[in-house]
Amino acid sequence: MEILKIENVNKSFGKVKALNNINLTIENNEVVSIIGPSGSGKSTLLRLICGLEKVDSGSIIINNNYLVKDGKYLNNSKTILKDLGMIFQDYSLFDNLTVKENLELALLYVLKLNKQEASEVAKEILSKFGLLDKLSSYPSELSGGQKQRVAIARSLVKKPKILLFDEPTSALDLEAIANLINIIRDLKNDNITPIIVTHDWEFAKRVSTRIVFLEKGNLIFSTQINDLSTIKNERFSNFIKQK
Repeated sequence: MEILKIENVNKSFGKVKALNNINLTIENNEVVSIIGPSGSGKSTLLRLICGLEKVDSGSIIINNNYLVKDGKYLNNSKTILKDLGMIFQDYSLFDNLTVKENLELALLYVLKLNKQEASEVAKEILSKFGLLDKLSSYPSELSGGQKQRVAIARSLVKKPKILLFDEPTSALDLEAIANLINIIRDLKNDNITPIIVTHDWEFAKRVSTRIVFLEKGNLIFSTQINDLSTIKNERFSNFIKQK
């Protein structure tokens, strides 16, 4: 089943064409890594999907609902975006709140749970991520891998159908990357579709079911990881040789 469909999407910043007529369909439960050189449009595409940037033209369909149709955003876009979670490169945790309080925000103000219910749900999901002993810790007291797990846990309390990751391995050591791979595989098993923007080719190979390659705002190819050996593309070959 299609969970995300991008049709003829274009985006420019002034005279710079960031994305050129992008067409992409992602199925439920895939793990898709979007790769390519710096400036290829990867992060811009992610920001268009989650509504942080507006398309110039084209359509984005999330879980069979139009977020934007032929360049026009629909009135129910906020409701549609509730199906998305986003893990930013800097994790975007609130430094003045404890780990537990970071999770409780969404539970209290988005899902409208009472304080006791929010506390119980926060503890349950933090236990699942091996962070129960960090309930009262502040983000400044956590490692990069722990911050990332808190950010993922916070996104999951809203029960998204798609979870977007922007360069998730950039500040992680090898152990934390291995933990992240296991988490992403578990997300797939929980019927959540991870979409990952990454420069880390080794990580992308290990975690993905599909690779999407962008260059200079163009989608060069999209293929299942098992079919990657059949791709004969000089630009892609040059990209992975540099990794």
